[in-house]
Amino acid sequence: MKLINPKYRTLKPTIEYLADEVVLTQAWKKTHNYIRAFNWYADTLELDVSALNIEDNVSEWKRQIIRNKLKPLEMVPAAKSETWVIDQDGWHPKSIDKREENPPIRPLAHMSIRDQTWASAAMLCLADAVESEQGNCSDKNQSFAQARSNKVYSYGNRLVCDWKSKDQAWFRWGNSDTYRKFFTDYQNFLKRPMELGRSVLNQASSSEEVYVVNLDLSKFYNTICRDLLIVRLKRISKKFGNPECTRFWEAFNRISDWKWEKHDLKLAADLKLGNVEQGLPQGLVSAGFFANAFLIEFDEKVGELIGRKLSPQSSIFVHDYCRYVDDLRLVISAKNLSVGSIRRALNRNINNLLKKHGGADLKLNNDKTKVTLFSDLDDSGSMSNRIEMAQGELSGPADRDVLDSVSGLLESFLDIEDIDLPPLKSSHNDSALLQIANYDHDIRPDTLKRFAANRLESIVRNKRRISNAGSGEELLAKKLITAWMKDPSLALVLRKAMEIHPEADLFEPVVEAIFSRSSYANSAKINDTITAQMMDYLLADIFRCGLDFILTFQKSIYPSSIKPNSVIDLIANYALAVIASANKSSKFVERQALMLLAATNKPVIKEKSNSTLQNELHIILAGAQSKFKYEHCALYEISAQMTGKFDIYAASLIKSMCDFDDVNKAKALDVFAKRGGLFWNAIWKQLKKRKTLHALTKKFDWAAPQSSAQPRAKKQLLSKVIHSDSNGFEFEHALIKLALSLLKATQQKSFGNTPILGATPAEIEIKLDAVTRWSELWRPSVKVAESKRKGSVSFKDPRYEFPEWIEKSSESKKVIYWIGIILRASVIGSADFTTNRWKQGDIVAYKGVKTSWFKRRMGMMHSPETLTGEYSKVTDWFSDLLIRCLQWPGFESTFVSDLDVRSIECLETFEFCLKKRLSYLNSLICNSSSLPALPTRVARPSKRNYLRVATVQQLLPMSSDFSVSDPELNNPVYRTKHREHLSSVCKLTLKTLESKAQAQGEKTKPFADLIVFAEVAVHIDDQDLIKRLADTTGAIIFAGLVFTNHEGKLVNVARWFIPDYRESGRQWVIRDQGKENMTQDELALGIIGYRPCQHILELHGYDEGPFRISGAICYDATDIKLAADLRNTTDLFVVVAHNQDVNTFDNMAAALQYHMYQHIVISNIGEFGGSTIQAPYKERYDRLISHAHGSKQISISTADIDLAAFTRKIKKYRAVKTKPAGVNR
Repeated sequence: MKLINPKYRTLKPTIEYLADEVVLTQAWKKTHNYIRAFNWYADTLELDVSALNIEDNVSEWKRQIIRNKLKPLEMVPAAKSETWVIDQDGWHPKSIDKREENPPIRPLAHMSIRDQTWASAAMLCLADAVESEQGNCSDKNQSFAQARSNKVYSYGNRLVCDWKSKDQAWFRWGNSDTYRKFFTDYQNFLKRPMELGRSVLNQASSSEEVYVVNLDLSKFYNTICRDLLIVRLKRISKKFGNPECTRFWEAFNRISDWKWEKHDLKLAADLKLGNVEQGLPQGLVSAGFFANAFLIEFDEKVGELIGRKLSPQSSIFVHDYCRYVDDLRLVISAKNLSVGSIRRALNRNINNLLKKHGGADLKLNNDKTKVTLFSDLDDSGSMSNRIEMAQGELSGPADRDVLDSVSGLLESFLDIEDIDLPPLKSSHNDSALLQIANYDHDIRPDTLKRFAANRLESIVRNKRRISNAGSGEELLAKKLITAWMKDPSLALVLRKAMEIHPEADLFEPVVEAIFSRSSYANSAKINDTITAQMMDYLLADIFRCGLDFILTFQKSIYPSSIKPNSVIDLIANYALAVIASANKSSKFVERQALMLLAATNKPVIKEKSNSTLQNELHIILAGAQSKFKYEHCALYEISAQMTGKFDIYAASLIKSMCDFDDVNKAKALDVFAKRGGLFWNAIWKQLKKRKTLHALTKKFDWAAPQSSAQPRAKKQLLSKVIHSDSNGFEFEHALIKLALSLLKATQQKSFGNTPILGATPAEIEIKLDAVTRWSELWRPSVKVAESKRKGSVSFKDPRYEFPEWIEKSSESKKVIYWIGIILRASVIGSADFTTNRWKQGDIVAYKGVKTSWFKRRMGMMHSPETLTGEYSKVTDWFSDLLIRCLQWPGFESTFVSDLDVRSIECLETFEFCLKKRLSYLNSLICNSSSLPALPTRVARPSKRNYLRVATVQQLLPMSSDFSVSDPELNNPVYRTKHREHLSSVCKLTLKTLESKAQAQGEKTKPFADLIVFAEVAVHIDDQDLIKRLADTTGAIIFAGLVFTNHEGKLVNVARWFIPDYRESGRQWVIRDQGKENMTQDELALGIIGYRPCQHILELHGYDEGPFRISGAICYDATDIKLAADLRNTTDLFVVVAHNQDVNTFDNMAAALQYHMYQHIVISNIGEFGGSTIQAPYKERYDRLISHAHGSKQISISTADIDLAAFTRKIKKYRAVKTKPAGVNR
C-alpha cells in the first residue's frame, strides 16, 4: 500500500519537482552527508547551521530557485601530486620547471550549501534516466562478460539504485547515500580487465600478446562544456521518456551557471590553471553524476570497438573497455607490435573519439598512457592482488603475526614511485629492455600510499589493544612523514602519521616547514605562489585534522608516554599565527583555524566588519554580547558541545533574545524543541527558572523533558506509560495490541468526543481489561480494552501533524501513518517518534549538528536494535511494519521483506496482518518460564543439507580473573592479555575451518553456519574480533559477553552476531540473550538476573527448513521449564557455559538431547573443558558428536549436523531414537 502522494513515486525533470520542498530536503540531506564524509574541503559550521534550520531553508530555497542567481564560487587551491626531494637546498619540488605546463594545483570550489542543494535536486530529477542509460554496474547478478554484453562501461561515481529491470534504474533518492561504495566499484573496475583478459589469453594464438591499457583524461572536470552537457542531458531524458519542461531547463541553466570571484580568477591566472570558468566545479557533490552523463556518448562509441579492430588499418584488437571517472582501461591483443606503437595508436584513436563524442577540450594525458602485458598483471605479486590479500587478512580475525606480516607489506607500498620511462622507438636497441621494466601499473602510487597509511593506522590501533608498549610507532610515523615529504599532496598520509604517534616534538618541524612556505609566513616574502597555495591548503587540512583529533584522541588508546593533546596544542598555536597574520586572502584557511581555536576554547574576537559564522561562534564562546540572528542559533548549541557547558549557553541563547516578543522567541526555540537532546533539556531548565517566561514556556509543554513515574493500574495516559520504567510497549506483542485498539478507535463513531485520529500520546488514554503490571502487556491474558482521546492539550505537538507527502484524501492512509507514529513513539519511550535508543556519549568535543526532527522524519531507522537496544524486544517483522506505515518519499516501503506486511493494502488487510502476527507470537510464548519468545528470521540460502557448527573452547578468562573490584575485566593490563588471547583463538578457529574445508575437498572459502563461544568469553570492546570472524566465515556467532552494564546494573548476556548480506552491503543483526538465574559466584560479584525475552532464530534457505535455534547461558539451561517450553519449537539448543561441574553438564546434555529431541551444543570455557555436541541418535557412537575432555585445554571442535534428522518423515540417514512423549515437532 503506497501512502505517498503519487507525484513522488517517480521524479522527473520538471520545475514542479525541482522547486518542491520534499525534493529539496532530500537533496540537502544527501549533499550534507556527502560533504561531511568525502569532500576534500568542507565548512562544517555552515552545514551545522543549515541542519538546524532546514525546514525554513527549503521553504526559502524553493522560492529562490525559480529566479535567484548562484553565489560566487570560492577557490580552494588544493595540492596535486608532485615529486619533492631533500638535498643541499633543503626540501623543495624536484622539477619546478614542469609546473609551467602542469601546475600541481587542483582548483577546488567551495560553494554555499544552498547552491549545492539545487544542483543535487536537479540530479535527483535526472537520476533514473542517466543511470538507466549507463546500465547496472553491480556484480551481484552478472559476470563481467555479461556486463560487457549489456554495454556497461562506467564504474565510478555511480548512484545507489534499485533496478526494476535489466535496463531501468530507480535512484534511492529518499535515503542519505548518494554514490555507491568506492571500494566495491573500484575493485570491480580493477577486476574486470583481469577476468576478461584471462579469457582472451586462453583463446589467443601463440603469436598474439594480450595487454591491459591504462589511459588518463587530462583535467577532466575543467574541460566539460556545460552547454553541451545540457544538450546531452536533454537527449538522455527524452530517450528515457521524460517530458521536456522548458522551465526546468531554464532553471538548470541558471543553477549550473557557476562563476568565480574576480580575485579567484586572478589567482587562477597567476597559478596558470587554465580556463577555470568552464567545466564542473570540483567540490560539487553532483559533479561526478553530471560528468558521467557527459561521457555516456563517448563510452558507447568506445564500446562499439569491442570485438573489432581499433581501426580498419590497425592490427590492434579491442576486447573490452571500462571507465572509472577519468581512468580508462582497455583489454587489447596485438601481433608483432611494440608497446610504443600500441601506445601511439591508442592515444591517436581515443583522442579522436574524445574530440568527436566527448568535447572539444577533452583529451588524454598522453604521457600517462601505459600498456602492460597481461601476464605481468595476472600474477599473485601484482599490486591489486597484494592489496586484495592485505585487505582480506585485515578484514578477518588478525592476530599479532598477521598484523606484523601485513604491516611489512604495507610499509613497502610507501616506497613505491612512478617509474618515468622514456617512450623509445621499437627500432631502438634497448626497447626490449625497457619493456621488462614496464610492468604492474594497475594502481597509482599515490592511491597505494593512501591505502597503506589508512591500513597501517588501523593496524597500530589494533596492536595497542593487545600490547601496552608503543614500540615502533614513532619509526612508522617517521616513514609516513617521509612518504608525505616526497609528495606533499598526500595530506591523508600526514594525518595518519599524526594519529599513529601524536607527539608535538615529532611534528613541530613538519608543521613549521609547511607554515614557513605558506602565504602566512612573515619571515620573508614568498615568491613561489604555487608552493604558498599548496601549503595554505595543507595548513587548512591540518587545522581540520586538529578539530577531529579532539574527539578521536579521547576515544583512542595511547601508551602513557604519549601525550596526544600536545599535537592539538601545537596545531592550535599555528592557527593563532594564521589569525594574527596580515594575510587575509585565503578565507578557507582562516575558517578552519577559527574552528580549531573555538574547539580548543581559545576564542578570538575579530573586527565586526568580518562577520562570518566562525567569528560569531567566537563571540558567543567569549561571552561577549552578540546580536541574535535566527538563522545562526545553532551556534549556541555548538558552543555548548565544544565546552560541555550546556546550561551556560542555553542561558546565553535566551538572554540574546531579550528584545524579542514571545512570538519571535517561540520561533527561535521551536527548532530546538523539535530537535530535542541535551541542549533542549538545558533550554527547558532555563525557561522554567524564569517566571517572566511562563507563558512562553507553556507553549512548549509538548516538548517538556519527561521523567519516569509509575503509571496507575488499568487506566492511564499513553505518554505516562511509555515514559515510565514499566513501559510494556517495548514488547512487540503489546505494540500489536495497541495498534489493534487504536485501529478500532478510529473506526468508532465519536458521539461528541474528539476523534482519536491525529492524537498525540499525551492525549490518548489507554484502558486495560484487568488490573496488571504495565510491564507485562506481552502476556496473552492482558488486552488493551480501550483507546480514546481524552480532552485536548493547550498547545498541540507540531510533530504529529500529517506530512505533506501523505495523501490527505485517503482516510485509511492517514490512519495507518498515524498508528505508525504512535507505535514508534511507544516502543522508544519518547514523544519524539523520530528519535532512537542510542545513548549520547559523555565526551566533550565538537560533534556538529547533523540532524533535526525535520530531517529525521524523512530518514528514520527502524531496526530492533535502534528501537529497543540489543535485547531487541521487537523483531524485524515490526521493523517492516513501521517501514510500511511510516513511508517517506524516495524510500517508501520498497525494502519490506515480510509477505504479510507487504500485502497490507487497506485497513482490513492491516487488521488481518496484526491479528495473524499476534496469534503467532502468542504461540511461541514460553508459558512455563513466563517468558515472551521472539523470532528472528535469518535468510541463509544454502545448497547443503547440513549445518556446520564450531565450538570454541578458549582459556581466558578464568574464574580467578573476576573480582568484586573488577567484574567487567576492565583492568588495562588484563584487557590487552585477554584481547590478544581472543584474537589468537579466532585465528585458530579460522585455520581449523580452513583445514576442514581442505580435507573435505571443498572449493569454497572456509565457512561455518554457527560458531559458539563460552560464557563471559568476549569483552564487549572486543566484539570487533567476533564480527571479523563472522565476516570471514559467513557464520552466525553466539558468544557470552563479559559482565556488562545495562541501565546501571551489571548483567550476564550472550550475544547473537548475525551477518545479514544485502545488495547495499553487510548489515549486523544483534540479539542479546539475557540470563535470569544467577550462581552464587555471580551474586557475590553483584551480577543481576535480567532476561526480558527468549530469542529464537529462524534459519530460512534450507530445503528441509526452516530450522529454529535458541540458546541459554549456563545455569539457565538447567531450568527444566525452559527446556519444556522450547522442545516443540526449536531444532537446536545452544548453551554457553563457564561451568566447573563438567559431569553434571555432560549428564544434562545427554538428558536434554533426548527430552528436547534435538541437537544440543554446549561450549564451555577451556579452564574446565567439556564442550560437547550431542543428539538423540539410536546408536551411542552417533549420539556423541563431539566432546572436548580435560581441563585447561584450548579446543576448536567442528561438526556437520543434520537438523532435519528428528523431524524428517522418511528416515534416510542415521537411525534415531524413538520420539519421547509430548514432542510435537
